[in-house]
Amino acid sequence: MALRSHSSLTPKASADARRHVAGATFVAVLALGFVLAVANPVLRDVPSADLRSGAWARTFQAAFDEASPVAAAAGTLRGVTGWILFEEGPAGVLVGDDGWLFSAEELAWDAGADARLRANLERIAAAAATLRDEGIELVVVPVPAKARVEADRLSDVRLPAEPAARYDRALDALAAAGVAAVDARAPLVDLKRRGGAPFLRTDTHWTPEGAAAVAADVAAVVRRAAPDADLDGASYELRRGPAAKYRGDLLRLFEFGPWHDRLAPPDDVVAPRSAVATSAPSTDLFAAPELPVVLVGTSYSADARWGFADALRLELGVDVLEAARSGAGALAPMEAYLAGEARRSSPPDVVVWEIPERYLTQPRLGPPSASAGADLPGVLP
Repeated sequence: MALRSHSSLTPKASADARRHVAGATFVAVLALGFVLAVANPVLRDVPSADLRSGAWARTFQAAFDEASPVAAAAGTLRGVTGWILFEEGPAGVLVGDDGWLFSAEELAWDAGADARLRANLERIAAAAATLRDEGIELVVVPVPAKARVEADRLSDVRLPAEPAARYDRALDALAAAGVAAVDARAPLVDLKRRGGAPFLRTDTHWTPEGAAAVAADVAAVVRRAAPDADLDGASYELRRGPAAKYRGDLLRLFEFGPWHDRLAPPDDVVAPRSAVATSAPSTDLFAAPELPVVLVGTSYSADARWGFADALRLELGVDVLEAARSGAGALAPMEAYLAGEARRSSPPDVVVWEIPERYLTQPRLGPPSASAGADLPGVLP
């Protein structure tokens, strides 16, 4: 006797049953999503922000997504599958060879980039003129894009023509305006040629080696730009800190959840450097300390892990007043310094202004999230 599949359902009844199951599943998913949304703690503690400008909606959405278990799980799923199937990074991150990561901002160029570049160069020239009126020289240090110096690690991606020409355009414009600037490409490329590491593999920033290489060239330009500056009054020696793992800012954007250590490129290793004074300048015991050099800039200068300020102390033989800020773009720290009391009470001989190359084509010399509301209106155009 042949075996038969036992079912009391006709084909039409079977199709109807499948539709009912699919519909019930859809309703269940919607209900679960609704319950999880209502349970989101953000609804009990609504953020305060300006409603008319749209800031409230953006703040609420960000807080809601951050607290939502569904959003977190979806982000992890997207991150894991994108990496496993296509070795694709999150939005804004380019994946190069051997786990090298790059910011897509460095290669970006839109219809307004040219106008923003010109406007930002005019702001730099305006700052130089303001300082020069007070007898202070400005030395600008455009930090080359990582994608420029480490172009061989970009796999099959190349800098487009406009971003590729950005650095030379900036140097030419600053020279035409009479502003001293450091071509930081040469020391970083030379360091790479000698087997050194100018930039971190998983981060946008330079390494302590890269910062020290650029500091040597900055010191030479400072001496030429301000030959009468009171330099070399103190001696410093280099101290190296213990090496430690460092998860770069680009790597931290990956959403691998509990699988991060198994899937993600390995962390960088950073050994910070510091300059320790071995002799101080001889001054009046009761006189205010002389700080002939001020360093203004971004996290490339403000973050002690890279040691740029200490490298300048070592090369210039003087203490350096640190006026750099992390997370505020490049213009806001300069505006804060120009508007502050430190310049008036103890005017320096030289101000060194470090500016990442990619900020030259962003609104007001900084990322939109930092430049919005962070500037001091009226100090620079």
